[in-house]
Amino acid sequence: MPKLLNPTYVFLTLFWVTPLFSTSAAEMRVTMEPPQGWVVEHSEKSTKKANPEIVFLAPKGRDACFIINDIGGFIQSADKDKYLRKTHLFWYHMVRKKLPERDNLEKFSTRNGVYMISIFEDPKLKGKPVVLGNYKYTIHITGIVDGKRVVNCGLLSHEKDGKDLKEVKAALSKLRAK
Repeated sequence: MPKLLNPTYVFLTLFWVTPLFSTSAAEMRVTMEPPQGWVVEHSEKSTKKANPEIVFLAPKGRDACFIINDIGGFIQSADKDKYLRKTHLFWYHMVRKKLPERDNLEKFSTRNGVYMISIFEDPKLKGKPVVLGNYKYTIHITGIVDGKRVVNCGLLSHEKDGKDLKEVKAALSKLRAK
């Protein structure tokens, strides 16, 4: 479990409690199987201050955390690529108070959705050994699922492009809007 005073965990807590859209749903309007071997740490319904979320923990022996948040419906008439980019940059900027470097944006598609990823490396942990619960990378993921729902995700990991991210991407490929 992440340490509550860990800056990355504090960031994610703040990241999820400030909704971009009003939440009309009391529960998630997307369905998702956890990444293989991961377990649900907790899930929360929508409140006035937070959108519905699910938190997954990596399999035993690994130190990673994945959070998915249903932040609202997608307006069908909007340009999907522009909307995805603007929404992703909005959330990243809101948390980091800066925009990600252009070469730090990756777009990927699945048969059910389109996603944008940016990776933040904690400069204080660069080149240092791994400390459990003190994550070196925060990976921001924003997606449009089935052209209907917008999700915001965060992966806390010690690897930039390792097993954790591969498993999360595989799980996102099975994400479906209700």
